[in-house]
Amino acid sequence: MAGIRKVSRPTKHEDFRRRLERALSLSPSDSDSIPGSSSSAEGDTTEIESLEENNFPPSPTEHIGREQNIGEESATPDNRIMIAFQCISELDTRVKSIQSSLSTLADKTGAICSDLDDIAQRLVAVEAAIETINSETEHYGREQLTG
Repeated sequence: MAGIRKVSRPTKHEDFRRRLERALSLSPSDSDSIPGSSSSAEGDTTEIESLEENNFPPSPTEHIGREQNIGEESATPDNRIMIAFQCISELDTRVKSIQSSLSTLADKTGAICSDLDDIAQRLVAVEAAIETINSETEHYGREQLTG
């Protein structure tokens, strides 16, 4: 029985990296020496998959690389600069999206902490009320026995 082979398609991350390398005139072998770059497209894809799961908003330049072959292998310096600026713009969009998400999470975390403090204060009041009721019940029970 033959297994199903997963066909890999270029991810946004790989497309972005390829465009940036082209803009900076790096060949794929040159980019392997860059710290943090992946030497294999089929290596650990956890980071790439997590980026895709975060559903970053599409950048204005996302489809440019797919619809046009801007500066294929013989990119002019002007095209390289334009591609580099597009990559920077895409990074800026992603960073702003992440900052917005972090700000929203910080606000929600603050609200949750405030709610937990309120619950803890109410719990202390309930425990005090229970303790008062228990002591009154003991006192009432003793009066019934002696009286």
